[in-house]
Amino acid sequence: MSLEKKERSLLTKLFHENDSNLSTALREYRRFKGLQKGPMSRQALKKMITKCEDAGELGVLKGRWRKQLSSETAEEVVLAVVERASGSQYSSTSARAVSRDLSLPWSTVRKVLRYIVK
Repeated sequence: MSLEKKERSLLTKLFHENDSNLSTALREYRRFKGLQKGPMSRQALKKMITKCEDAGELGVLKGRWRKQLSSETAEEVVLAVVERASGSQYSSTSARAVSRDLSLPWSTVRKVLRYIVK
């Protein structure tokens, strides 16, 4: 279960208020939110608090979501598509063929063709 930042901060606060006791912090959180089952296990809470103390923040660390596509990659894909299409009998090409040529994931090539090149 994914928790929002304020819920993670509440769990961390309860953990430190209860003398670093994981079970008590989870019990208090459940009581406060009116839940029968907790949002996570004790081990998951311990891991979250350890990560929080190591990183110094409660937010999601960088690099956890989809990476932005670089302009160089987009240019490479466009040039490869134009080159392959000009050599083709039907003046077209497939994203899979271009992805094999460039050693890029097929989904990346498709994303460039779909959203960037219009």
